[in-house]
Amino acid sequence: MSTGTRHSADGDALPADRDDGGRTGATARRAPDAKRQAIVDAAERIVADEGIATLKARRLADEAGVALGTPINLFGSIDNVMAAVNARTFDRLADALDAVPRAEDPQEDLTALARAYAGFVSDQPNLWSAVFEGPVGERGTNPNDERVAALLSRLDDRVTASLGQERKAEARILWGAVHGLVSLSVTGRAQLLGLPDLDEAVTALVTRYLWGVRD
Repeated sequence: MSTGTRHSADGDALPADRDDGGRTGATARRAPDAKRQAIVDAAERIVADEGIATLKARRLADEAGVALGTPINLFGSIDNVMAAVNARTFDRLADALDAVPRAEDPQEDLTALARAYAGFVSDQPNLWSAVFEGPVGERGTNPNDERVAALLSRLDDRVTASLGQERKAEARILWGAVHGLVSLSVTGRAQLLGLPDLDEAVTALVTRYLWGVRD
């Protein structure tokens, strides 16, 4: 008659709440959706703290409390796990930009928006850098293409609301320049170039942009 005691491959008795993979029974029984969230949570922590280069399958599984093969079984690849992390980053950035009150004065409005963008990236540089690392693929194949389009549309709307629809194409140039400044700052290269404080640099950039489009 079975005593109900389970044994590992080498014959040692296993605790009642553990399986042969070393996981607790509660972890092993978690529904796929809960495991997916745990995996994305763990990936986000790893990347935020140490950067995307440290995100490896074994480390991810250990941090998430799942078996080694579970992240790949549920997501298909580590790239797809990162796509889920990036989706969260895009959503938080969208919320941060939406929280910036609109101002009637274009200088005030666009400067506040640019500073909010810069502040968001400065607060979580590793997560934002991860958005631009890894495979890009053809347009329409990235799982976050819709989020990117929505984010750019938000930025376009703020520029055109202040300066008119004819400035829509130039809006992308402005945000590309702001992104460039922020990227230099978070990688420490702004100091090498002798650039000023990030807020000061962003303000100067927006000011000069507005001077140009108003001429």
